[in-house]
Order: sequence, then structure tokens, then C-alpha cells
Amino acid sequence: MPVVIIYKLLESILRLIMKPTRSRLFLASIIVVTLALISATAFYLAERNAWASSGEELTFAKALYWSIITMATVGYGDIVPHTSAGRLVAAFTSIFGIAAYSLLVAIVAEQFLSHMVKKTLGLAWLKNIDIVVIGDGEECAETIAELKRNMPGKKIAWITSQQPKITVDVDYAVGSLVDSETLRRGGVEKSKYVVICHHDDSQSIHIALLAKKLNPKARIIVLAHSSKTVEILEAAGVQYIVPTTIMARVLASMVFEPNVAVLVSDLTTAKGISDLVELETDKYMRLSFKEALLKAKEEEGVLLVGVVKRDGRIIVNPPLDYRIGEGEKLLAIKGTGSLTKIVK
Repeated sequence: MPVVIIYKLLESILRLIMKPTRSRLFLASIIVVTLALISATAFYLAERNAWASSGEELTFAKALYWSIITMATVGYGDIVPHTSAGRLVAAFTSIFGIAAYSLLVAIVAEQFLSHMVKKTLGLAWLKNIDIVVIGDGEECAETIAELKRNMPGKKIAWITSQQPKITVDVDYAVGSLVDSETLRRGGVEKSKYVVICHHDDSQSIHIALLAKKLNPKARIIVLAHSSKTVEILEAAGVQYIVPTTIMARVLASMVFEPNVAVLVSDLTTAKGISDLVELETDKYMRLSFKEALLKAKEEEGVLLVGVVKRDGRIIVNPPLDYRIGEGEKLLAIKGTGSLTKIVK
């Protein structure tokens, strides 16, 4: 009768565990633990008197060890049943133990493979993301590459409408870029930065509004292809907008100031000879700009070119007697060497 009750209980649990639910692994683990405890208890009750009459002590810990080993079909043989009841328990433990362990292993393997497949297809939920890049094309790939060069400790994710054709060493989510579910799956809700580098301005506006709704605390940076888009984004409260007219200015500079354009291009990437960076002002606090200029050059090998005020204003080439205040940042050029693309 107890065997029938146990069988019915297992049958009910199996029906529940076969349903598509996130608790399948937990339920399978419960089955294994429950079987191990039932088998250990039954073996202990069936064998303790026989062991005592032979001068040995059978503790529940030994019975539990025997149960786990038997369920796993290892069978070391150091603990064996001496009674008919004990052998019956052993048969029960072997049969149901194999089934329980097989079920647990199958669920673990299924979940692992399912996660790997979803991750490969861009359908997995991404977690602990610091920076989310949203959009298609080479601009986004270059953005990710530059972020990885400058912020190696940050976890970056790419949300794109199709699987990336460009190889990038980051996790990605594939789906509609104007769908809030896709943005959540890509980690927008918990990220610190959201970079939108999409080629379609109307969708970029939509994405920016969705991102602000999902994560009001995130810093949202948008690439805008027209002045009208810049106006709309500013009206929507997006503070960090990068107009593509910057590239037009660089193109024009190539005509009348080609060497300036080459230097600007080099300053905007960490993979070049030089790089334009921000410095914290802790060690330069209350120094004059002249004193900070000399200190930065001597100690860090960088050239100070400006100061960022606490309200965001940038002072380029400030007066030498300017005093650096608390909470301000310094703009500096680091790196040294010769550029090979100087135009004469």
C-alpha cells in the first residue's frame, strides 16, 4: 500500500513537472531529494535490527549515503541489505532512482541547450547590462568597439533587428527595435547608458521615448541624422544628442584644413596615436589651470585643453589663473607619436 501511495504521488509530480514552467528544475530536484529521504528512511527501518544483531550500527546518515549511491547506480558495495525487506527497498530505490536522476539530468540539459540556442539566436534575456547599444549597421558595431576599448570592465549588449553580420564580442538581442519587450529583453531597464545609433530617425525617436519610459535614470545618447530630429529629441527631454552634421564638418575640413581633420579623427578613438579624454579633478583641486597644466604634463603625460563645469559648460583653453573647483572635470589629450596621414 505505501508503494502505491508513493507511486501515485510521483505520478502527480511528474504530470506537474512536464508542464512548461520555470519551476521544472526545482520540482525535479525535489523529486530526487524526496526519493532519497524515503529510501533512506525505509532502508534504515528495515535494516537497523539486522545490523545491530551482527554487531554493527546503521545510522540514518549511512542509510542516506546508501540511498544516494544506489539511486545513482554507482553501487560501491560497502553497504548492502541483509533482509528481504531491505532488498525490496533496494530494488525500489534503483528503479525509481534511475528515473528520477534521468529526469533531473534531462531537464538540466534541456535548459542549458535551450539557453545556448536562444542566446545564439538573440532571443535570451540579457542580465546585468551596463551599456545597451540599439540599432543596425556599422555605426553601432564601431560604437561597441570603441566602448570596449575605453570601458573594458563594462558589460555591453547590442539590440538589433536581425542577427549581426559583423562579428562583435558582446551579447545581443534580436527583435523589433520599437517593441518594449525587445528592449526589456536586451537589458534596457537596468542599464546605465542607452546608445541609439539607428539609421531611421523616426524609429530612433520612438526608441528613445520607450527607453526613457522603461528606465528614466539611464543616460540616453542618440545619433540624429537631421536638425528636425535634434529638435524633437530635445523637446522630448533627451539631453545627449549626436548630430551627423559633425561628419559633414570633418569632410569640409578635409578641403581647407586637412591636417586638422586628420587630428580630430584620431582624437575621437582610443585606437589612434592620441585620444581626447576626461580626467577627474581630485589631485588638481584648487590649483590654477597653469599649475594643473604642468602637473598633468609631468605626472600623467597629458595635455590639458579645457575644463568642464559642474553645470556641464565647457571652458576651452581657460585663463592660466583659473582655479579648478570641486566637482569639475578636465579635458586632456593623451598619447604621443606621429600621424602617418598628414596632408601637405
